[in-house]
Formats: sequence, structure tokens, C-alpha cells
Amino acid sequence: MICSTSPAGVSKPIRVQGAFESDEEVAKVTDYIKDLGEVHGGEQEDINLNMTSSKMSLIDDGNGNQEFDELFVQAGKFVIEKEKASSGMLQRMFRIGFNRAARILDQLYDAGVVGEEEGTKPRKVLMTEEEFEQFISGM
Repeated sequence: MICSTSPAGVSKPIRVQGAFESDEEVAKVTDYIKDLGEVHGGEQEDINLNMTSSKMSLIDDGNGNQEFDELFVQAGKFVIEKEKASSGMLQRMFRIGFNRAARILDQLYDAGVVGEEEGTKPRKVLMTEEEFEQFISGM
């Protein structure tokens, strides 16, 4: 495939040359990749299952014990006070990254403090301060 183009600021066009791939060649390559996926499909299914079904909301301390994030209680009190919850709010308030804020929100969801995701809207808070205090004392 040969193409002439004229970049901004250049008066003469520059010749660019690349390989031509026919539709038949592209189909052969994609069929080959699909066949590879079928051969190793079991592994891919395991990966997909792990990614969709498991929430990694609790943090592993390295000794096999799982616990809530150290900001869990503060974040819970904060979202109850604000009556809404979003990762952006947690990021700004606690000066943490998106992944940690999202993980804390997942923990709050698992604990029943906040509701499910609703697209880009903040999550609804489902617990009162008193209910949250009872939950914390039972942890």
C-alpha cells in the first residue's frame, strides 16, 4: 500500500509505504487466534470467572487473614454524614488513589453500608450512624 501525505508545515508530500493485508489473510490470522483460544479455553474461562465473580474487597495481610482497609471506619462515617458515596469523594477526602477508594466502596457495599453502583451517580447510603456503630462493634 502506497500513500502520499502532506504533514503540516511541509510543502512536498511524503511517500509512506506499508504492507498490504488482504481480507483473506486477515481472516486466516483471526481464525488461527480463535483456534488457539479454543485449545486453551479452560484457562481463559477460569480467569474470566475469577474476574467477574470474586470481589477482592477484603485485604489480605500476608498471613492468610483478611481484614478491612484501615480507612474503612472513617470512610463509612464520612459517607453516612454526606448521605452519598463515590470513589471521587473518598479520593479527595482521604487523599488516596482510585483503586483503593473503589476497594473501600466495595467493602462498604459488602457490609451493607452503601447500595449498588448506579453508573456515574453516587451510591446511596443504606445505614444510619447508629447502625454503622453497631456493625463496627460487632467486627
